[in-house]
Amino acid sequence: MKDAGCKAEIRETVLGHVQRGGGPIAFDRILALLFGVKAFELALQKKFGRMVAFKNNSITSVTLEEATRESNVVKRNSEIVKAAKGLGISFGD
Repeated sequence: MKDAGCKAEIRETVLGHVQRGGGPIAFDRILALLFGVKAFELALQKKFGRMVAFKNNSITSVTLEEATRESNVVKRNSEIVKAAKGLGISFGD
């Protein structure tokens, strides 16, 4: 392979794997495909300033303002955190 002139070492990180902890599962791959298709459709329709979202079990889009209007935090004592800790996932505490 011919050198493209880049002298820096470049690595990729898949944020979803880091956040969820582990490699992709079938759902991750399908969700990525559906998000990509929806994003492409939005671009074709010139609907810019929107982001793809998984909302109410369907693929949709929302405005960036709507997506960032309020914080959506996971509470420390929520069932999802308890389940994750039960599986051995560490939250640094």
